Formats: sequence, C-alpha cells, structure tokens
Amino acid sequence: MQTDAQLCMHSVTQIFALTICAAILTACQPASQPLRQPTVTSAQFENFANSVVSNLNTLDAKITAAEIQQSHDKYLSRMSQVAKLDPTAKGYAILETDVGKLLVADTEATPYLDGFSVRFKVGNPLAANIETSTIIARWGPPPPEGDSPNLSAAVAAYDKGQRTNLFEISQPLLSGTWTPVEIKVTPADAASVKRLSIELRPKAIYLRPLK
Repeated sequence: MQTDAQLCMHSVTQIFALTICAAILTACQPASQPLRQPTVTSAQFENFANSVVSNLNTLDAKITAAEIQQSHDKYLSRMSQVAKLDPTAKGYAILETDVGKLLVADTEATPYLDGFSVRFKVGNPLAANIETSTIIARWGPPPPEGDSPNLSAAVAAYDKGQRTNLFEISQPLLSGTWTPVEIKVTPADAASVKRLSIELRPKAIYLRPLK
C-alpha cells in the first residue's frame, strides 16, 4: 500500500509528464499562417485624407466663429458700462455701475489749456447715496463697430489710441438728486471731446439705518 508521500510524488510525476507532452505537441504543430495586411488603394487613402482635412477646416471655422462671438460679447458688455458725454447731444445717457444704473445729462465743454473743461450732471435714482467714487474718462478715436469681422484687432487699436484719465469724486451722489461734476480733459481737440466717455466706479455707499 502506497503512502501519502508516494501518492504525492506520483501525482507530481504525472503532471510533469503531461506538461512535457503538451510542449512537444505544440512544437510539432505547423506554424500558423501570417495575417494578411489589408490593402488600401490610393483612392481610398485620398478620400480619407480629404475627409480629415474637411473636418479640420470645419473645426477651425467653428473655433474662429466662437472667438469672434466672445470678443463681440465682451466688447458689448464693456460698452454697456460706459456713458458718452457728447456736448452736442441732447437728453441723458444711462451709466451702468456695480451698484446699479445712474444717469448723465447736460454736458458742456469749454476750452481749458490744451483741452477742455467738461461739466455734466450725474443723477442717482438709487435708494442709496454713493459717498465717494472714481470716474474714468476716455477720449480719442471713434470706437469700432460691434459687428466688425476683425473685432479683436479693432478693439486693440481703439484702446491703444485712447487717452485715459482718472478723477476721484469726493462729493456724494445723493439718492434722487442730480449732482454737478467737472473734469479736465487734456490734451484733447474738438473732435475727440465729442467722443468722450466715462465709467463710474463707486467706492463707498450709504444706506439709511433701520429706525
């Protein structure tokens, strides 16, 4: 009667023998046929290349259109925060600020040194008083048209040709009141002062406390 050790050795021997036989059978089998590479005609390759180029052109056109639209939206958003101060215009202009809409009216310009002294009124229809603010004045060449196909370059040229000055306004813009403001625009000629625009940035506001 075989012992457990002998049975285990016999099993190992059988497994080893089977492994050797499998290796011999595998070696004796004929080599598999090499895979045939698919053939591509020149016409097929040309059609594929034309398709890739067409897709790239379509993608490039979409990117260009998106960039133009982004520049257009950015320009319109920027222009919405600017009020034109044309002394020859009548009525009032709306001035967008971080705290709400203000009004600008009654613009007058008189010669001052090599430019002009510009006076106007700022109306505050808000419920809050604007205690202090900064006015950014810009004048120079005319702004580009919003539908310009090369708007980014036109805006860059416009910004480069603009003259800019900052004015700190210490007098409060009281709620429900027109406040007179005067700024000096120099150097400037009569043509550029007609294209004067301002941006107002409130620095401090005041709300009445609850009683």
